[in-house]
Amino acid sequence: ACWAGSSVAGRAAVGDVPPMTISFLRWFIALIVLLPLGAKPLWSERWILIRNFPIMCAFAFFGVVGFTVPYYVGLQFTEAVNVGILNASSPILIIVLSFAMLGVAIRPGQLVGVGFALIGTLVIISRGSLETLIGFALNVGDLLALSAFLSWAVYTVMLRWRPPGVSSYSFLVAIFALASLMMLPLYVIELALGRSFEHNFDNWFIIGYAALFPSTLAYLAWNFAVPIVGPNLAAITQYLNPVFAI
Repeated sequence: ACWAGSSVAGRAAVGDVPPMTISFLRWFIALIVLLPLGAKPLWSERWILIRNFPIMCAFAFFGVVGFTVPYYVGLQFTEAVNVGILNASSPILIIVLSFAMLGVAIRPGQLVGVGFALIGTLVIISRGSLETLIGFALNVGDLLALSAFLSWAVYTVMLRWRPPGVSSYSFLVAIFALASLMMLPLYVIELALGRSFEHNFDNWFIIGYAALFPSTLAYLAWNFAVPIVGPNLAAITQYLNPVFAI
């Protein structure tokens, strides 16, 4: 439910809030929000995080940077309906990657479930119009969005390798901090090019929503859930995204 509004907010930001600005501020604000909960466990678990620094950087890249940046840039060049259709590929990518990376078997029932869910998603997004689906064509924005969903699928499967002894709060604070550092140069370049935004209620509402709901609350829920139910079952819930978004 938190994520469903992300494409709506991202599309609403087009023309008002530049993509690197919303990408960086979204995660920097989320980092500040989580710091009161994560600072103490982060300090007590610092040596575990330092020993696992390379994989923590990978979590930050695939789970935040590789998803957020192409997602918001892609929304500059495509429609929200296209992103919704491509989002239906995310559970399929997760199931395929969990088989390739973890050896998690794909059961026949899961394939049937994914097939029905995919058909249902396409019917909802296209409003039952076959012409809409036939007329669907990939542009640069769609390809960027697709790469974002691929990056998210890699992150979801990687959660099985989260370093033991690291709490959810310190884990998220660490990857949010690393991701913010990775995106900072892109944000500075955007500012240097003279691209900023008007500081009004609407723009800050979009940034605040993106920071609190798709970032903080959704990531907390996802990181708690995936190790319990596994990536394949978690992936199926993403078919609710277009339902909530509409």
